Amino acid sequence: MSKRIIRGVMNNKIELSQTALLQSIIIILFFSSLITFSSLPDVGFIVKMPKGNVVSQNKMAIPLKLINDQFSIEKNQTKVNNTHSDQRVIFLPIIFRAPNPPLDFNKKSPTSGSTGISLTPTLSWNQTTPVTRYEYCFDKTNDNACTNWISTGTNTYAGLSGLQEGATYYWQIRSWNGTYGPTYANGSASAYWSFTTVILQPGAFNKYAPANGSTRMILTPYLSWTASARATRYEYCYDTTNDGACSNWVSTGTNRSVGLPTLQSSTTYYWQVRSWNGTYGPAYANGSTSFWSFRTLDPGVHVLDNCSMYATTNAYVHLVCEIYNNSSSNVENVKLYIDIYNSLGGLVDTDYAYAPVDIVHIRGKACIDISFPRPSDPDFYIELGDLSWDDTSQSRPYLTLSNHSGNVGSSLYTVLGILTNNLSQTVDSVKAVDSLYFSTGHIVGCDSSFINKDPHDLSPGQSSSFEISTSIPDPSSVVRYTIQTKSSLLGTASEQATTGEEHVVSLSKIYHLMDLQSLMGEAENTVGERGLGE
Repeated sequence: MSKRIIRGVMNNKIELSQTALLQSIIIILFFSSLITFSSLPDVGFIVKMPKGNVVSQNKMAIPLKLINDQFSIEKNQTKVNNTHSDQRVIFLPIIFRAPNPPLDFNKKSPTSGSTGISLTPTLSWNQTTPVTRYEYCFDKTNDNACTNWISTGTNTYAGLSGLQEGATYYWQIRSWNGTYGPTYANGSASAYWSFTTVILQPGAFNKYAPANGSTRMILTPYLSWTASARATRYEYCYDTTNDGACSNWVSTGTNRSVGLPTLQSSTTYYWQVRSWNGTYGPAYANGSTSFWSFRTLDPGVHVLDNCSMYATTNAYVHLVCEIYNNSSSNVENVKLYIDIYNSLGGLVDTDYAYAPVDIVHIRGKACIDISFPRPSDPDFYIELGDLSWDDTSQSRPYLTLSNHSGNVGSSLYTVLGILTNNLSQTVDSVKAVDSLYFSTGHIVGCDSSFINKDPHDLSPGQSSSFEISTSIPDPSSVVRYTIQTKSSLLGTASEQATTGEEHVVSLSKIYHLMDLQSLMGEAENTVGERGLGE
């Protein structure tokens, strides 16, 4: 290997210390334009110094070695020339070694495969040496490559921003020692880690009921919808303008159903629901412009479209329906007829039942359960016949309900509660009447029971418990019940109130046996009304 020689002259005494000699050499090195470390694998210095009269020989150890851009000790002996020349020549060899790249190091966080990471995460990694800077790079392409490398100086962390929700990112770190490197984290340029950011927007969801385009809706309907992931509140809106827009948004908190105030008869309404996750959102049910519509009932007394018909284990069939009074007066003696046909259309039986609630108030409901032996033809069907009622000026005495609950048994759904007479008069023949519902809106139970007191009357301020047990195929699918009362006042003019005009309407809707299992499969555990009738 060739040796480059640089000559310099130091006017000093021969008795130079090693430290002074080394400092002088370094000065010569800095001010010499002939030296380039990257191109000189072996450099020698010749230093000329006036010696005067020398009478003895000297041996010198020159400590000069370059490692990682730092001088360190390497022993070298030179012999002073034993002549009486005017100058002494000392050779100072420097062994140059190329600087090392940074040592291996690893990424720290987010750990590879992490999910739910903030949209402003901090990348971090372990320290390495020797190092003059780190660089990080990230993108959404899983190809073990990246182009947008960004320096962090000597910081072992980097904060990110502007990330997308629910996106997967791939990231890598590399380190440099000046121009030497890079050294990639985790031992390889392709050792990228990944993380997936959190989703903050509420999830997609749908409206549930009333179904789009529904008709014959009661004037106080319930709106319901499915769950939206991450939702902290829901808002609903409705109006009578079919323009795909609404302004009177009302919060329901986290409830997924809401009862509307009294609407107008024979009117079409348009409604929508949206969800929020704090300030993130909104997400609109079925899409932002997907308003659903329903039309309210015409004036009169109606059988609603939520009837169910099912067979029980005792070979009986139950047709359970709900009556809605959308007339201008209270009604009583509500009676529903049915005709029963075989699969060939032959009439095989008829039946009827009264609503167990004797008086149905304006915009009130009443259930009816018509029970009949199951025909031998498995494909039988029924057709609704006449619905009759009388107008009345009477009202049901209002009793207070408290401590009520619904309880699921193996074959029974039991409703219990306490009724209290807060009136100034005694009420006679007190019964509690319940209606049971699936979350589909179908009414599946209608039953009644006297209070647990004999006689079944309540004096002013008096209370009594009641218990109603209804047999249905799967009680656990009941998600809602309502409770009404049937009673009369003793010794008052209301007993002599005149019965008004009798009304009869003919119905023709046909019902087949329903697969309640299918209805139960649709049932969701939603919260519904639990109150004392209308």
